[in-house]
Amino acid sequence: METEQSIEVIGGMKVHPAASLFPLIEGEDFEDLVFSIKTMGVLQPIIVSDGVLIDGRNRLRAVTKLRQEGRTISLPTKELDPETPNICEYIFDTNAHRRNLTPDQTAMISTDVWPMIAKERDSKQVATQFKPGNNASPDGRRGKETVAVKPSPPIPRDIKKKDEQSTVGQIAKLAGVSHHKARQAVAMVKAVEAGELPKETIQEVRQGTKKLVEVLPKPVPKPAPEQRPTRMKGIAKYRADDEPEAQKELALDHIKQSIDKYLSIEYSSIRLLELAINAYLDSKKKELRK
Repeated sequence: METEQSIEVIGGMKVHPAASLFPLIEGEDFEDLVFSIKTMGVLQPIIVSDGVLIDGRNRLRAVTKLRQEGRTISLPTKELDPETPNICEYIFDTNAHRRNLTPDQTAMISTDVWPMIAKERDSKQVATQFKPGNNASPDGRRGKETVAVKPSPPIPRDIKKKDEQSTVGQIAKLAGVSHHKARQAVAMVKAVEAGELPKETIQEVRQGTKKLVEVLPKPVPKPAPEQRPTRMKGIAKYRADDEPEAQKELALDHIKQSIDKYLSIEYSSIRLLELAINAYLDSKKKELRK
């Protein structure tokens, strides 16, 4: 679900692709940040990992602008803790919980961040898969012998758990949005991949200038199947434009079926049914005489 994305560079420093997915502050908010750094300096260091910017794009932009204006601004830098389990997950948690993003923005960003998180998890799992004592190692030598274990009985299928582990479920959990919102975001990505929407649409939703519901393709309603004369359970089905006699025959078939259903109910009585039908017919006669 990853979309093509060029490497962002700010002040000569490369930015991590996951960090680049979050919208930058612009306008008055950015000018306020520039003024704050000009008067008080950078209070919180930017975070880097192997020379790649992990967190602090707006601070770096502000410092770069002030330096271009001839001002000497110190930029404190901190190396990301090497024990951080997942860099992409760290970037998402840091940015998504700090910014005032809408559910649409968070869900849309999550569709790109989640594959990055999963890919990083898989690579680390592979790196730690072969350890001393395992049965096999990369060079093919055997380790300790294992004892055969009796296979466990099949685990009952848990539909709810399966839904949570799906791509939509993982995106919903990561973004903190409903499954419906996550499905909308996934549908947006698929629509762009299918050429139904321009690529710029994803960026517009990320930036918050458009909402998912506004840009998602509307489903085309299926045409109603043509009704043709058929036989179903002994009842004739006719089109609405058939002759009156056929319509009357159809209505009579329905009446007969209703009578059969009435008589199949416990304690039903043909006599009481006759009285009820006659009473109803008498009332209709009075209406027709008026």
